[in-house]
Amino acid sequence: MPRRLPEPLRLFHLVQSTRLSLATRLNALAELGHYLDNCFCQLSTHANVIPANFTTQDAVALLEQAHEVMQHQLLPLLQRRYANVIAVDDLTAAQLAWLTHYFEQRIYPLLTPLAVDPAHPFPRIAPKQLYFLVTLRTVGHPSRGYNAVDGTHHSVLAPGLSHVQSNRNGWITPAFWGHPYLLHAEREVYGLLNLAAVKARWITLPRTLLTKPRARKYVLWREEVIRYFMPSLFIGMEVTGIYQFRVLCLDQPDAISLEEQPSGIKGRKVPRKQMPVVHIDIEQGMPAHLTQWLAEHLQTTPECISQLPPPLDIAELQQLVQSGSNQ
Repeated sequence: MPRRLPEPLRLFHLVQSTRLSLATRLNALAELGHYLDNCFCQLSTHANVIPANFTTQDAVALLEQAHEVMQHQLLPLLQRRYANVIAVDDLTAAQLAWLTHYFEQRIYPLLTPLAVDPAHPFPRIAPKQLYFLVTLRTVGHPSRGYNAVDGTHHSVLAPGLSHVQSNRNGWITPAFWGHPYLLHAEREVYGLLNLAAVKARWITLPRTLLTKPRARKYVLWREEVIRYFMPSLFIGMEVTGIYQFRVLCLDQPDAISLEEQPSGIKGRKVPRKQMPVVHIDIEQGMPAHLTQWLAEHLQTTPECISQLPPPLDIAELQQLVQSGSNQ
């Protein structure tokens, strides 16, 4: 009898097969995404459900190949045969007005942006959920002090969150905060946004707004819509960068609830500590200093990070199949 392929390779062959329908290949891609997530989580615990000789490096390589097939074959097929995937910047004025109202009514109330600075510690990151890491710049707040006597600097913010250039470059101007050495400066701070509450991966434009009434449906990625409206979530700050990421954590069957655990004080609960992170997917193009910052705060190493083109969560692409079957 022929030898049976290991499950991850069997699923990947289905994803690759041009003889199968797009729906079947996308379903296989979703199954492969779930399987690889479990591989990363269980390889760290030496679970017996993983095929023999299947290593973390094998899982990373297969994940990267699956993303390549998705980018170069599956998504273009979906675009040609089933739906027009359109960018927000390509919408007409009427379409953008509808999308703005949709975002304000259906998406904005579900989002909770979080600042990360000395006053707001790094939060617990839920596993297998999609996040945005947002870089922000604010002007007019004290971020670094300069001692005019000895020429030294001291940071009011956590290391790595301040960004100051010399006074000769015109970025720093004298402050009037009551201290002779405290100056105004630009500073970079970070924000986090969890997208899990927004369930739909697609936003479909009404047919009444299509320029060609008989055209295939026009859809937008949920992630790209939220990215477009990100400035409305961080009022008073300039958004300078937006990057997707998702984390995978060590399987801990006996762990207390992910959301909260007893504090020892009757009637009071405290947030659960971050579970050990075993792998991070980040969007291609994330600067190296942000990658390092994220790894440090999640207490892992850069070796546990994969840079991938979006969409990062290939385990939720069943909605693409549903979109196709409704045509």
